[in-house]
Amino acid sequence: MSLITVNLSLLTVIAVIIFLFIFTLTAILTLLSLIGKVKIQPYYQKQLFRLVLLEVAAVVIGFVANQLQLKPTVDMFVSEEMLISGQVWDSGFPEKSWRTKAQFKKNTDGKIEFHATTFLVRSDTSAIPIINWQSIEPFVLEEQMKEVTFLTSFKWTAEAGNVYPELKYEIEKSKVGILKLETDIGIRGSWIPEGTTENWGLMFNRTWQ
Repeated sequence: MSLITVNLSLLTVIAVIIFLFIFTLTAILTLLSLIGKVKIQPYYQKQLFRLVLLEVAAVVIGFVANQLQLKPTVDMFVSEEMLISGQVWDSGFPEKSWRTKAQFKKNTDGKIEFHATTFLVRSDTSAIPIINWQSIEPFVLEEQMKEVTFLTSFKWTAEAGNVYPELKYEIEKSKVGILKLETDIGIRGSWIPEGTTENWGLMFNRTWQ
């Protein structure tokens, strides 16, 4: 531990002791003046009372700020353990009643593959698979990566053609796009089809198998 750190810690302790002394003194004086044990002019009595309120507010703000600092932070790195550890990643698109289930798995070479299916979820709880996704090539995660980007293919299923007749000529045609993911509360990111300016926003949350 450095001398500077020790000095700062000592100064913090001294500052807290001085604050507590002043707070206790002003609180006692204010209380005694209110019950008539100590005579203080009304103007100064009001100032003492305001000072006590300010000190209480400072204690509350300091406590809240300390609790926020102690709160665990979100891991800002995309790690292999986080992606793979027996989890299915879930992403919803409520406007279209779509829900995507995605998984990251290791292949025999130790590289990561991405597979996902998007379902049309009907009110009767039936789920129709309409889109299949998969990474075009396996990828490797380096340490402390804040985001991961890889190419994925996108295909409308035959079932999608039954639900959306306008897609009948797009069935099973593969589209290629760039999928970029970064950590948040879950994993957020985007899928951008090659040669277009479209941007499909994604937000994956963890669900367990």
